[in-house]
Amino acid sequence: MKIGRNQPCPCGSGKKYKHCCYDAAQQQSVEMNSELAHILATNPSLTMDELNVVAQHKMIERNNKAVDGFFGLSPSVMYNWLYAPLHEKLMR
Repeated sequence: MKIGRNQPCPCGSGKKYKHCCYDAAQQQSVEMNSELAHILATNPSLTMDELNVVAQHKMIERNNKAVDGFFGLSPSVMYNWLYAPLHEKLMR
């Protein structure tokens, strides 16, 4: 689901998305596109399916990397803490 620029930011700050996390999301998108463009430039024979697999691996790598804003936790861990059913959280 896409977040509108004028909607409240999902981080809970109370600010509009465009005045809060929008720039960070745009920067991440630019970085990922740049990485994929570099990979494609150095490997011009990649098919679209192969490039898609590379992109998926890059996203998994990025989502499992610790983020300072999350006190060193990765986005995947934060997502699990926030949205996993309670019985799964208690079993870990």
